[in-house]
Amino acid sequence: RSTFNTPSLEKKKYPPADLLVIEWFLLQNPLKKFTRRRPQLPGQDFPGLGISSIIFEIFYWMAKRLNVDGIVLVPNYLHTGIFYGRRFIFINPNKQGTLLAIDKIIGVKHSLNQLSWACAEGQLIDKKTNSVFIWKPAPMILPVSKLAQEYFRSKIYINKVK
Repeated sequence: RSTFNTPSLEKKKYPPADLLVIEWFLLQNPLKKFTRRRPQLPGQDFPGLGISSIIFEIFYWMAKRLNVDGIVLVPNYLHTGIFYGRRFIFINPNKQGTLLAIDKIIGVKHSLNQLSWACAEGQLIDKKTNSVFIWKPAPMILPVSKLAQEYFRSKIYINKVK
């Protein structure tokens, strides 16, 4: 459990958020082998279990039951950021904007597998800066309380994401 000091938005001052922090979890199946359909991703020793949406639902209800503002975790890889991004959002709006921009090109130009390995191997280029895009793990939150949801749905946060 941890506390996060939220910055003020417009004229509203938000109280510190009470959060549950997931320090580490692994959703891999040691009984399965990688396939062409489900290839190995960076950091994986075994294929994923495919149950992240169920786990996130458990996290949500655990937070509701404990009456906390949200759940925080940190994705170590680009693909985990994209998977977690189905329910979680980056606390930093710039990081959230970057994730959304990368997520838009998956399936259009490149597969998640290609992008994730390119990122892990230093071959993903940021065209704006003409430099290697480096994934820097950062905290993501699943906002649960009304105040936390209000904060991350605010016009200021959303405009910073854009």
